[in-house]
Amino acid sequence: NMVDLLRRKVSQSEIKALDKGLQLKLDVHGEIPEVKVDPARMEQVIANLLINAIRHTPSGGKITVSLETVTGDNAYQLDKPSLLISVADTGEGIAPEHLPYIFDRFYRVESSRSKNEGETGLGLAIVKQMVEAHGGRVWVQSEPGKGSLFYVAIPLAEAD
Repeated sequence: NMVDLLRRKVSQSEIKALDKGLQLKLDVHGEIPEVKVDPARMEQVIANLLINAIRHTPSGGKITVSLETVTGDNAYQLDKPSLLISVADTGEGIAPEHLPYIFDRFYRVESSRSKNEGETGLGLAIVKQMVEAHGGRVWVQSEPGKGSLFYVAIPLAEAD
C-alpha cells in the first residue's frame, strides 16, 4: 500500500522539516491501487528523496510529496499505466549542466559543500538503481533558485 508507505515516510521526516522551518505535506490524487514492490527498497527511495529535499530547501520553504496513477499515454512519456510519485521542493534547484549527471554514483553538484555536509553522492544513484529494479523510471525537472521536482514512476501490474 503505497499511500501508507508515503504517509509513514513523510511523518518520519516531519520533525527534521519543522526543525528547519519547512512545510512538508503529502497529496494523494484519486484512488491508488496496491502495487507489487519491495517495501524496504521503496522506503529507501522515498527517504533519499526527502532527505535531499530537506537538505536543499531553505527555511520557509515547502516540500510536497504527491502520489497518483497515470496512464501510459501522457506527458510523462511512460509506455504503461504507472504509479507516479513526485517530490517537489522550493529549494535551491539544480543548474542545467548538472542535471544529466545527478543520478550517477559519487556525483555531487557542489563537492566542497557536499563533503562538509557528509554527502557521498550515492543517494540519487541508489534511488535510480532501486526504481529501475522495479521496472520503473526516475527523472527530475529543476530550475536554479526555484526548486526541484523529482519523479518516480512504477509500472502497475497488468490485469490477468
